[in-house]
Amino acid sequence: RRVHGQSGSKQSTKKGTQKESKKEIEEKGKEFTDFWCFDFDKMLWQQTKASGIHPSARSGFSMVSQANKKRCFFFGGVHDNETDEDLNSTFYDNLFELALEKPHWKELKLKKPKSKVKKEKTKQ
Repeated sequence: RRVHGQSGSKQSTKKGTQKESKKEIEEKGKEFTDFWCFDFDKMLWQQTKASGIHPSARSGFSMVSQANKKRCFFFGGVHDNETDEDLNSTFYDNLFELALEKPHWKELKLKKPKSKVKKEKTKQ
């Protein structure tokens, strides 16, 4: 499973994957959809339900914690769809925020930076 980071006295983990052997030679990923937070004050993992629009199942994302505001940001990732014959991957470029005090997900919209090209005035 994937550990997502620490903010204040809590740490969260979300939708990880784990390799599971079906036979001695074959491995297939198993997807988890549970959500856990680690409370450093109590030294205890607790299963948590977070409201809001959460990210789809994925791995390989980037995460950063903003401890003073008790929130984490998650960017990108990939979801692999494995069959016996094929592997199809979906790559993501979206950004989510997770508020940690009352766990709540929110998708953030990314905007393109404004162009810094100066417009020349035309003389008439």
